[in-house]
Amino acid sequence: SFRLYHAVEREYDEQEVLVIRSSYTGKAKDSAVDKAIAQAENVADKTRLSLLKQQTFPHYQALRKIRIQMHKDPKHALPAEQICKKLCMSIGYFRSSYKQCFSVSYVQDVIEVRTLLAGYLLCTTSMSVYAVAIECGYSDEKYFSRQFRQCTGYSPRMYRTMFS
Repeated sequence: SFRLYHAVEREYDEQEVLVIRSSYTGKAKDSAVDKAIAQAENVADKTRLSLLKQQTFPHYQALRKIRIQMHKDPKHALPAEQICKKLCMSIGYFRSSYKQCFSVSYVQDVIEVRTLLAGYLLCTTSMSVYAVAIECGYSDEKYFSRQFRQCTGYSPRMYRTMFS
């Protein structure tokens, strides 16, 4: 599922793809399946309404473009200060607007996207951990490893061993 999520995440943004997962354990009965479908539809409706609400926030379109670019190329994600200059915003206003629009801080979003890319590279290539760190926009392998461990609970080497 990680590889699928990464592929979807890099190709589309949150308005183009809405994936809802529901699970059921036990014997397959019509009522249980109907209940699982109803729960998934309920989550989908709430998520769709949340996405529609996001569109009403000030600067949403500009922030969305920045986020799309960051998701497409995490290695070259711009520092928040540079984005603020580009959008003529203060750093505080940018931070609060970004979090209001996407329910995650810009810095955490960059870390998560880089971690997704790193996990993908660790599972699908034989690149060294240092090379993966560089490819994900980190210049320090130890800092990369620490952030990766904080996000996934595994060191990069352990992650590669367990999931590839």
